[in-house]
Amino acid sequence: MPTVPAADTGAVPIPALAVDPDVDPVAPRVPDVLPDDAVAPRLLADRLERARAHLLRTLPVADLAILTDDLDRGVAAQVARPTGPVVGDTLPIATLSDHRDRPVRVAAPGRAAVVVLVRGVWCPFDNLTLAAYQRQVLPELREHDVDLVAISPQTPDAAESMVVAHDLRFPLLTDPGGAYARRLGLAHDLAPAVSAVHGRLGTDLTRLHAGGEWVLPHPATIVVNAAGVVRWAETHVDYTRRAEPARLLAAVRALG
Repeated sequence: MPTVPAADTGAVPIPALAVDPDVDPVAPRVPDVLPDDAVAPRLLADRLERARAHLLRTLPVADLAILTDDLDRGVAAQVARPTGPVVGDTLPIATLSDHRDRPVRVAAPGRAAVVVLVRGVWCPFDNLTLAAYQRQVLPELREHDVDLVAISPQTPDAAESMVVAHDLRFPLLTDPGGAYARRLGLAHDLAPAVSAVHGRLGTDLTRLHAGGEWVLPHPATIVVNAAGVVRWAETHVDYTRRAEPARLLAAVRALG
């Protein structure tokens, strides 16, 4: 997968696909506003679909077949036996570190929050999602005094690359070994064949992950009230789909 060169600081490259899924440009960061956003923000779903179409065009056929089969199996399993937090659950409290090793409490009572689980810097769908939340979600969350935190199993260095690339103004926390995601029922171990595909594509999760494990979370967006109780949640075993900013904001407004 093409990547954007990072500065010589130990940062991890950002997929060029996250800059604009139609092309593979070399650019240091995602622009705050892409051309057609100047009139009205493009739906996140549209951006994700363009990224998905790009991967379908560019991935080797054999590797694409492995990833597609694994994805289909995961979706079928989720339909048969859903996992992850549901409305009414109390989200577990945890203390995780941000990209500068500062501790951040997750789901601590006293403040409503949006908790977002993502995979990592190498995933174009994560990059597009966090960039959209920065632009389209965070400003209104601040008006409602609601926190936004994202969580991934990647190292602080990898997290910092995303923070810098997208100028994120919310914490991107490290979940070593996917332990917190596993507590939520949202972690899965990669099958050997899938791990091999990632390796061929240059995604070395042993290096990128804080615990070195080949474990990924299912992407999820969870809204909790000030008591830490889940009021809305979307889980996507299909990692090419994510919670649309408009749906997320509607859930936040419903907190009252």
